[in-house]
Amino acid sequence: MDDDDELDVTLRPRERLVLAGLLRQIVLADHELSEEEFDMLARIPARLGITDAEWERTWSEAQRTFPDAESARAAGVGLGREEARELVYELLYRLAESDDIDDAEWDVLEWLSEAWRERYG
Repeated sequence: MDDDDELDVTLRPRERLVLAGLLRQIVLADHELSEEEFDMLARIPARLGITDAEWERTWSEAQRTFPDAESARAAGVGLGREEARELVYELLYRLAESDDIDDAEWDVLEWLSEAWRERYG
């Protein structure tokens, strides 16, 4: 991740949980976890200012809380803070582009962007 372009935002615990759920959807969209995606995911805790252990707990909780795409997407739509939405989208995009964005990953990004536009303007 390029530090010069990063948003200066601290995600709240629930927002981190939603981020993890949506990141899982990007990984699952093309049915594989590439080395580039793995490397990107490994940098997420530092980017969020949390420990690896905190991120692992958040990731595990997201798997339980959002067992499918519909539940993760519903939670994503509910992110109310604009700065949180911006950071979440940035991280989703960076994960998707880390190994070239495929159509299924792009569909997740487009859907989320449109859902936020409809809900928040």
